[in-house]
Amino acid sequence: LPSSQDFTYVAARNDGRRVVLNSSGTERELGTASSQVILAGTEREWLLYVKDGTLLADTPAENRAGRAGLDIPLAFDVGTSTSGRAFYTASSHVLFYATAAERPRRMMWVDMRGTPVGWVGEFGDYWQVRLAPDDSRLAVTARDPLLRALDVLMVPANGARPSFRLTTSLAADTDPVWSADGRRIAFRAMQRGRPEVLTGPADFRPAGTGDPARSVGTDGDVPTDWR
Repeated sequence: LPSSQDFTYVAARNDGRRVVLNSSGTERELGTASSQVILAGTEREWLLYVKDGTLLADTPAENRAGRAGLDIPLAFDVGTSTSGRAFYTASSHVLFYATAAERPRRMMWVDMRGTPVGWVGEFGDYWQVRLAPDDSRLAVTARDPLLRALDVLMVPANGARPSFRLTTSLAADTDPVWSADGRRIAFRAMQRGRPEVLTGPADFRPAGTGDPARSVGTDGDVPTDWR
């Protein structure tokens, strides 16, 4: 903060990311945020931060015990990276920001020299890709463009049939791994309100049919391999 040794930072708490003011060694939480904090203005009198996609401006209270509570919206739908850093910056007179945008990607085969040799599937917001033991299918984490939820997709490697959604939960389903025989998939799920590892059949049947998913891990477990 101007003309002092006070500073602000963003801290991870159990209930989210919080803006913290350190004033003469005493800390006070100023509220929740989704990004870093930037001091802007001719006298650095404005605190800028993103909360729920909205870029807000506030000022420190006169006694520096907290924010003034203005929360002036400057921009909406501001993009934020997976690390929590929002796409904005500011100087004394100018503010730059970028809105959130889809990141269409496409999966590509490359040879051992890094030369592209073919495409797999359609464009999508893909996050993780796991190849089946027999190289015939891929288990892919992808974000649904309408529901904005992460699900596990089954994608044929040869393009012989359309991709198929293995999970249809509104909660996040991520981190798929294959069983050694390629008949089942394990993945991290939030379907029951808490993180757990589920296993289910790795085929093109509609989600919810066939063998039911079984829970094999809870809490902080994340599947990385299956042998």
